[in-house]
Amino acid sequence: MQIVLNIFNQATILVLFSLSFYVIFKPTRIFHIAHAFTISLGAYMVYGFYHLLASPLPLSIALGLISTILYGVANELLVYKHFIGSKERNLKMLILSLGVYIVSQNIISILFGDDIKSLAKGDVTVGHEALGAYVTDTQLVTMGGVVVVLGVTLYVWYKTKFGLAVRAISDNPELSQVFGIPKDRIILYAFALGSLYAGIGGILVGFDTGITPSFGFNLLLYAIVVMIIGGVESIWGIVGGALILSAVQNLTAYYIDTKWMDAITYAILIVFLVARPYGVSGIKNKKVEV
Repeated sequence: MQIVLNIFNQATILVLFSLSFYVIFKPTRIFHIAHAFTISLGAYMVYGFYHLLASPLPLSIALGLISTILYGVANELLVYKHFIGSKERNLKMLILSLGVYIVSQNIISILFGDDIKSLAKGDVTVGHEALGAYVTDTQLVTMGGVVVVLGVTLYVWYKTKFGLAVRAISDNPELSQVFGIPKDRIILYAFALGSLYAGIGGILVGFDTGITPSFGFNLLLYAIVVMIIGGVESIWGIVGGALILSAVQNLTAYYIDTKWMDAITYAILIVFLVARPYGVSGIKNKKVEV
């Protein structure tokens, strides 16, 4: 039962980070590598305000989430927007995004150090027991919170003008502008929403397992793998991809060894890219270009 609970808990985290990347990728087709720092930034802001400045936890979390939104929006306004329509746009943005991430990560390392830090205060508790499995308060909040975020995202995506505009821009950017859809504003909102999701996820992970300056990069790589496994055109495909990847990683750790988790993860990625490039959703839409 414990392994089932672990699979579900990790899958919810993967869903959250994948959604955070998907929301930005869908209208822009940008591989926003600096998004990895967005994941780390919120957690480190909470650590700074909550631990170092002794601010109340709700205020620290609010300031952490605001910082992630501002960082994401700044990336769009100050970095990516200048390359829209340029030749070899995707390659330039990918390299530039990687550079922004490396600079940002090193700033965090200088300010906070490279050691593992926990956002939680007090003694470590075993957690609650249910059917022979143990679950912590943070994991309960994470699983419940991600279910809410998924529900809100599905509603926004399919029931609001914003969701319709994002899908229209993704399918046909030129035609969407002909119909008066404010592309620049919609993309800015997408960066804000995706960055908010990333900040929430980073803070939850920080309270559960701790943080390092580079922890966001590993989580982002897993999120991209989930998107490719699930299919980059489907939210429900992302959920399926997260469950598959989580099950594979947990079963690998349980039956083989944790050091094989990444190797098997990326082996599965290769299999999907070769045998089923559109993921488990099977939705064939625009070809993804990096």
